[in-house]
Amino acid sequence: MEIGGVKRLVHFVDAWNQWQRYIYTGRLFENAVYLQLLYEGWSVYVGKLNGKEVDFVATKDGRVLYVQATDEMFASETREREIAPLKSIRDNHEKIVVVRQGSYDTDIDGIRIVSARDFFL
Repeated sequence: MEIGGVKRLVHFVDAWNQWQRYIYTGRLFENAVYLQLLYEGWSVYVGKLNGKEVDFVATKDGRVLYVQATDEMFASETREREIAPLKSIRDNHEKIVVVRQGSYDTDIDGIRIVSARDFFL
């Protein structure tokens, strides 16, 4: 890798540490969403439907809420990966994607897109 005319050797350990930091951030955010749901009085479960995992299925007072938590959805592949499990659910319960960074349409095919800031306030 060359930076400003200076060649830099990228070690496997450097790449591994960056990957671990990315994974760690995603897990922390997911845990924060989980804890917020609990704080708000929801019973929270992990859901699997048609071979796709929904991060959280939350229930409270007869309501059901399907939640995906993601760091960002800049790439169309990421957006589709996060929304696909919710699209495959064929009921009328609320479905949301909580996104930590970025700005997006607030509704994609009936699935509400919520910024982390709005979710936690």
